[in-house]
Amino acid sequence: MRCSASRKTRGRGWTVESSSIDGLVRYNREMNLVFGACIEIRTTAARLDSSMLEMELLARNGVARAARLPEDRGAALLTLAQILADLPRRIRTVIRSLEERCQTLTRNTADASNSIRLHYELVRSLLVIRRRLQSETGALKIKSRESTG
Repeated sequence: MRCSASRKTRGRGWTVESSSIDGLVRYNREMNLVFGACIEIRTTAARLDSSMLEMELLARNGVARAARLPEDRGAALLTLAQILADLPRRIRTVIRSLEERCQTLTRNTADASNSIRLHYELVRSLLVIRRRLQSETGALKIKSRESTG
């Protein structure tokens, strides 16, 4: 991850860019938005899947009704009804594929978000430890100057 340095803290050979931490927070926020979108897509796909079942039942009903019509009037309607009856099955496979992809993306997004949170907490903890060490080292330098001075 490459971020521009807005503020740098130096000490004991370490350089910490606060914009890197800001970048992690921003990235995590964006990952949460992707996660929400995936959940919404999966919910919509589930609703579409149930609609496909209704469409299939309606189309089958149309096939049955068209078959009852006389040959000269029912042939075209029977062909159309059979095409419409097959369509929901084809659409359902696409919807299920989309749902599976969104589930995988949701899982990966959650894993990435957890990794970012862990990384953020580790960096934050290291910065706290570093500040303590710097303050202790600074306090020791002041005490040694006072005792030698």
